[in-house]
Amino acid sequence: MSTAAEVNINTYSDADFSYAFQMGMQDPIGVNPVVPYDLTGHTLLMMVRKDPDDAEVFISLTSADIAEIDITDPVNGMFSIMIGRDRLQRMEPGDYVHSLIMVQPSGVHEDVWRGILTHADGPTR
Repeated sequence: MSTAAEVNINTYSDADFSYAFQMGMQDPIGVNPVVPYDLTGHTLLMMVRKDPDDAEVFISLTSADIAEIDITDPVNGMFSIMIGRDRLQRMEPGDYVHSLIMVQPSGVHEDVWRGILTHADGPTR
């Protein structure tokens, strides 16, 4: 993988967050716009903190629990992330930092993305 992407996420206290992603790389010879990254045997980890230095983790997700991060089509780099409303209701509104780390079968941890998770109260909470 190359440099980590920046991915910003918006969540609300009155709804689950669920989103599908596809991990890929730029085609070096330009034939295809994106070449899917094969996630076979990989694990994905995501953590959300108020500040990177904080010990407290507000949300911790892993593909080891497919209810949280589900690698739906590993050969084509497809996965989805689910953060339940029950977790989001316990978070204070505001900005948080998050990252997605890919653990290769060899144990190497790679930075996939980093960004800001902006959490707000939903009107139907």
